[in-house]
Amino acid sequence: MATYAYRPLGHRTIRILQLLSGDGNAPLEGHLTEFTLPTLPESIQDDVPALEYECLSYVWGIDKKPFAISINSAPLPITTSLNSLLKRLRNTIANPPLLWIDAICISQNELAEKDLKVALMSDIYRVARRVIVDLGEYSPDVPQALEFVTRAGVQGLEQHRFNSF
Repeated sequence: MATYAYRPLGHRTIRILQLLSGDGNAPLEGHLTEFTLPTLPESIQDDVPALEYECLSYVWGIDKKPFAISINSAPLPITTSLNSLLKRLRNTIANPPLLWIDAICISQNELAEKDLKVALMSDIYRVARRVIVDLGEYSPDVPQALEFVTRAGVQGLEQHRFNSF
């Protein structure tokens, strides 16, 4: 069976996943749609009303891609960690949000597209309504890692405030 075939995108156009509802361990399904990111000067970009999508930042894991999500009725291979994350999202949120996920929304086999979209990632994340971070399955190191991230965030905010004046 042929896998999902990506269509070429314009410079500031990105793909967004609409994850379809499903129960329990049912196969993952979704549709990809295209959005064009706004072009604004850096100084006012933070004031842009967000498009209604959310970015997923997650641990890719070390395995190959043994699972698949059906995109527009064609299979697209995904990692174990992404399969688990999408099923958790789908099963816990009544109306799954529109999602930007690098492994799905960027053609991983097209180097030119990857280079172009990776260069846009700061804008992709900035324009998103929010970013969902998934650190993977629980491990005993999680509390220490979260404490580190919290301290780094506070230091970053303090540094930003200091540099703002």
